[in-house]
Amino acid sequence: MFKQLISVLKPYAPGLFPDPPTKPNYPQEVYQYHTQAWGSHQKGNYVMGYIPHRDTPATPQVVIYLHGFAFGNPYYYDAHMQHLAKQGYYVFFADYQKDKYPNDQTPQPPKFGNVEQLIAAVVDSFKTSGEDMIQNAWEAVHNAMRAVLGQTENVDIYLFGHSVGGLFVLSWPNFVKKTPNIKAIMAADPISATAELPEWIIQHLSSDVPFLKCPVDIKTTGAGLRNIPVALLIGNSDLFVKPTTWQNRWSYLATATKQMYISQSDYYYNIYRCDAKRALIAYHNQSVTNKLLDLPKDVQLIIGGAGVENNMRWRFVWDAFDAVLQGTSVKNLTFDMSTWSNGRKVTGVKPWSN
Repeated sequence: MFKQLISVLKPYAPGLFPDPPTKPNYPQEVYQYHTQAWGSHQKGNYVMGYIPHRDTPATPQVVIYLHGFAFGNPYYYDAHMQHLAKQGYYVFFADYQKDKYPNDQTPQPPKFGNVEQLIAAVVDSFKTSGEDMIQNAWEAVHNAMRAVLGQTENVDIYLFGHSVGGLFVLSWPNFVKKTPNIKAIMAADPISATAELPEWIIQHLSSDVPFLKCPVDIKTTGAGLRNIPVALLIGNSDLFVKPTTWQNRWSYLATATKQMYISQSDYYYNIYRCDAKRALIAYHNQSVTNKLLDLPKDVQLIIGGAGVENNMRWRFVWDAFDAVLQGTSVKNLTFDMSTWSNGRKVTGVKPWSN
């Protein structure tokens, strides 16, 4: 009813019913690319590489990309990884959890279609401890890098992770001692410990499963971050991860070069609270760019938000990581969140550091 009312009134008062910002132009997207896959989702060693068509640099810039819990299908983050490959970065997406996604060469295998299938993927993902997942991901990515680049030593590594993947990239240096030259780590809406997954996920599971029995906790793993720049991106409407969680755990990130940035939901004076497609919501799945499930809007919010491309992706997550890849310090990131179609500025991003 609300959306029908907007469609009737908007031609007469366009300034009252503005559209959100459109996608920016990215002149740095100059490369063609192709994808290549190795390993198996079922074995927890699947890797999808996004490989730019370019002369291999003397020191290639490599992105290791880790997904959120049970989101091991590269399709969910495909738009972001395309964006990175088109700029000339070598991207390796690792499905570190054992699940039943098909082992396709393309980034668009069939999606899960209902809640029951998603729950099955969640259950499958508890079969391995978090430490083993990270070690398996490195071994699989290491082999893929060697296949693509012919070597694995003279490279600059950038780690990007979402949700549980965010915790895992922050924990990576603690578990993978031989990773070459980690230049920076960016974690989007990271949980702080595998034991802190949403209650709706773990309430029916035994604490004896490997993923929960041997939890990964930033209180321990953060010690490995010495001298590695770290940026956290968190939404102020995230139902799972609160900025205060990381403010209270800030001292566990054992690096002096760290900064947290908090995106702000913008409902445009509450006009679009009933229209999630127009509202810019700073929820948990700000990094997910492609549709998750054919589920009602309210159900999608329960699992962290819909998978879409919008301003929170382009001008918050994408722009932040682009800047770090281009050499900007994680402590000096700035955000131009653009404007609504009537010229009103989108609510800005708030930096925080202790």
